[in-house]
Amino acid sequence: MSDEEGLNLSDASGGPDLDLDIQDLDSGDESDAKPEPGTGIVEDPELKLDHMDRKVWLVKIPKFLAEAWNKVDADGEELGRVRIYKTPLPTANTRRKPEMRIDLLVPEDKPWAADLPKRYQLRFMNTSPMNEFVFTEGKATAHAFEIAGTIQHEANVSAIIDNEYRKIMQSRNAAYAVPKRTLMPMDEGAKGNATYVSSAPRDNATFATLAQPALSGLSTKKGGQEKRERLPREELLLMLFTAFKKYNYWTLKALIDKTQQPSGWLREVLQDITVLNKRGPYTGMYQLKPEYRDRAADLAKMNPTAAGEAVLAGASGASGPADDSIIGAPGTVAPRR
Repeated sequence: MSDEEGLNLSDASGGPDLDLDIQDLDSGDESDAKPEPGTGIVEDPELKLDHMDRKVWLVKIPKFLAEAWNKVDADGEELGRVRIYKTPLPTANTRRKPEMRIDLLVPEDKPWAADLPKRYQLRFMNTSPMNEFVFTEGKATAHAFEIAGTIQHEANVSAIIDNEYRKIMQSRNAAYAVPKRTLMPMDEGAKGNATYVSSAPRDNATFATLAQPALSGLSTKKGGQEKRERLPREELLLMLFTAFKKYNYWTLKALIDKTQQPSGWLREVLQDITVLNKRGPYTGMYQLKPEYRDRAADLAKMNPTAAGEAVLAGASGASGPADDSIIGAPGTVAPRR
């Protein structure tokens, strides 16, 4: 028996249309019914429960992967394979139950997957959600007419950080680093060709004298703050996991200085992987959620240089209490900015 199983994921957008016969029901007291002029009362169809016992997974995938899948128009196209291993994932926390290892593999020979990471990890966030269902809606109306299944598990999918992933991120960074607009200062040889749209006589020699200081004074700063370009989400996650491997606790300002990202974009990504301490010695500081601390440890194994940089530093001159469940040195905090 093999150590892994493969399941196909296919595009299920081409399902058959359902024709529903809606019959008028007795409305009881017709005096209370006030239909719109020229229209009658149309009752909503009865909600079908035939597939309520069907168990489904609710999986959150990266935005770039969802956009690539949405562009696939062919029916029956293989979007990926789910590989389930019999050997559980290793965990740095011995008090936690070993987690099942599940990988999502994107096809390598598909044109739409050329610029995508090929290996992802699926981790369960909630194994027993309560009263969550998947509904089927009609095309003509936005009303649900059937329960397509009951959600059994909630999971998140994130790219596995390997050499292939790093190459893709480096190529994306190079593309983002190319400025959309550039300034080309005029040299001394071009000053004689400058012309003015004016009837008053001017000295062409003064153009080069005035242009160079004006161009040198241009800056990308607006309102005293430098405009920061947003990095792709997966690259920012890699930077954050590396930062939280070095220190367990970070302030928002320290993370902004570390990542050089806009505060709004940084807060949005932090909401998914961290919690903000609202009491205790680390009030106002972020720390990784328990389910992401193992990923920071995995990152450290692939990047031992970053792991060796962990330094014990106190917050405001005092170190916090030890916590064996935290990856890295207990109570380590990033220096406050």
